[in-house]
Amino acid sequence: MLADRFEGKWIDLFAEVFGLCKVAPGDACAILSESQSRALNVQLAELALHRLGARPFHVVVPTPRQTAPVPSGQQARRCASKARDPRFRRSPPRRLSPIARSKA
Repeated sequence: MLADRFEGKWIDLFAEVFGLCKVAPGDACAILSESQSRALNVQLAELALHRLGARPFHVVVPTPRQTAPVPSGQQARRCASKARDPRFRRSPPRRLSPIARSKA
């Protein structure tokens, strides 16, 4: 497994996205995350906001309990094999032609 590390290109990308959101120097910006959020992403957001001259602050909320059943053992292997089997892949949604849309 690769180790998480800060790279300038990731800070640049986060800063670009915040720039598209019109973050300006001096803006107070909340970084909202869950307790189980990847720390690397939270820290990259903070570094990018600092780079733009914003004033980031953190709001961490507890990660909600998992409510959906989590596959384990044989069930997980079955799900993984279905994901690789082309017969079980969902086809992309069909787009209606302009003519069909006008009749609908």
